[in-house]
Amino acid sequence: AGALPAELGYQNNGLMFGNRLIRETANVVFPDPAFRTDLINFIHNCTTYDLVDGTLDPTSFTSSGDVWPLMASPNPARFSTLTGAGGISIDTCPNVYLNLDGRLPAQITRIQGRLAFQLNPTLPGAAAAAAIAGQVQQAYFKNSIADAAATAADIIRQNAMLNTIEDTGRLVGQKVNDPAAMVLAVGRAQATAQQNASWLNSGKVAEQALPVLRNVVEALTYALFPLVVLLLMLTSGRDTMMAIKGYAALLIWIQLWPPLYAILN
Repeated sequence: AGALPAELGYQNNGLMFGNRLIRETANVVFPDPAFRTDLINFIHNCTTYDLVDGTLDPTSFTSSGDVWPLMASPNPARFSTLTGAGGISIDTCPNVYLNLDGRLPAQITRIQGRLAFQLNPTLPGAAAAAAIAGQVQQAYFKNSIADAAATAADIIRQNAMLNTIEDTGRLVGQKVNDPAAMVLAVGRAQATAQQNASWLNSGKVAEQALPVLRNVVEALTYALFPLVVLLLMLTSGRDTMMAIKGYAALLIWIQLWPPLYAILN
């Protein structure tokens, strides 16, 4: 039960591949700006009101593993925008959903192709594209995030939809001039940027400091050798062996820093 499937094995993908896979797929967004704009407007103009008036059950919506089909029957008396070659047009919510549903598979394919290249950089393009579907499916199934019936396309679509719904809540606050929503969105964005900057700076500091720290610890360990020998004269039997073992373990620990760093990264 604890064995990893072949798609997530360390031999082929390195350390913590399933973790990286889930993290990357959880952050996906639709790459086409026009499609993303139309979808955000559809959620705001159609889905939001369906949730408010009970046409779409909020409990079912929040607990669903695939929210897109639940949005398929919006109120025909409401309207939203569509971006086309001739500019922006307005249509009823059911027609907008049909339009978005027809454009959605191409967006999923683009996202899946980007994930394939990003997570399998050592594989040829065709091999990476063939491998990513099984990798995504196995990662989510192994961690009990999705069931075996969920395909990679279903998982990617669900994550992209959830991120779009979250973006809708942020952007609508600006549209309707909601100060509370705007303050929360700005605060969250600033906190995320600040935390990312902190991690990057910590990484740079560690990159410079760790080699120096290792050399200092190693030099001090060697310099303490005469004192260790003198202290061993004050011990006998098992205590002497424990002291020698501790000093040897310290030397081995220092020498393990480079290979462990290489494995982790």
